[in-house]
Amino acid sequence: MNISEDISEEVSSELSVTLQYVINTAQDDLPVTLLMVQAMMETDLLEQMSDNGLIDPADHDSVSEELDALVESFGDAAADSFVRPRASETLSNVIENCIDHDSDIGPPTLGQVRRALHDGLVAELIGIGEIEDDEEQTLYDEIDRLIDLHGDSAPAEEFLAYP
Repeated sequence: MNISEDISEEVSSELSVTLQYVINTAQDDLPVTLLMVQAMMETDLLEQMSDNGLIDPADHDSVSEELDALVESFGDAAADSFVRPRASETLSNVIENCIDHDSDIGPPTLGQVRRALHDGLVAELIGIGEIEDDEEQTLYDEIDRLIDLHGDSAPAEEFLAYP
């Protein structure tokens, strides 16, 4: 079955976090599939995630129903195809810095974050020790990749590493 590259945009952030959690905590080298995640949800996966503050217990039913719908449509597809892209922790810190300092113009977009990086924010963050100077090019590459995928008007807050 052919899965669209932008299918992850259709997945709720709660399900995306759930899929990413299972991928990150998998104990073996086998690829994590939707059916594997579904089986884990039938035990105590969502409760564990709630205990760790990763998902609101009120979202358990909607996450389960959304996963059931994906399994019905895509079968035993690889779970990583449905994970929404996230910014690295370093870029997330930059995004939060933009949110904290530019709140008068509203939530920043990816394009505004890129402009802030190029307009001296990187140098400022290096100067105060928030980021290492060897991370500068990685930040530029990462923000450009997110903009290529989602456009420069996408709200930057949606890509924070921690939802």
